[in-house]
Amino acid sequence: MQIGSSSRAFSNHLLQPLPYLLSASIYLIVNIQAGVFIGMGAMVAMVVSCSAQLYTMDMFGPQGAASALAGLTLVRNASRASLPLAAEPLYKRLGFRLGK
Repeated sequence: MQIGSSSRAFSNHLLQPLPYLLSASIYLIVNIQAGVFIGMGAMVAMVVSCSAQLYTMDMFGPQGAASALAGLTLVRNASRASLPLAAEPLYKRLGFRLGK
């Protein structure tokens, strides 16, 4: 099944995880497979994050665990806040169409 004008409303927001897959000539299964890989990456990131938190709690013990987790949260949020600053140069360099 190709993405055409009849199925565009269904597929644009639900099954198009990557900007360069926004084309009527690309099969729907390609978008689904890309979503599976993105989901697997998110799952790995979550497992690594939980493992780091548990390790930090074990290392600092009951007295310092809250402060250590607050530090981890601060570093994680700072890195996530700075990531969008790199998105525009990355898209320009790679030449993606940004969903246009």
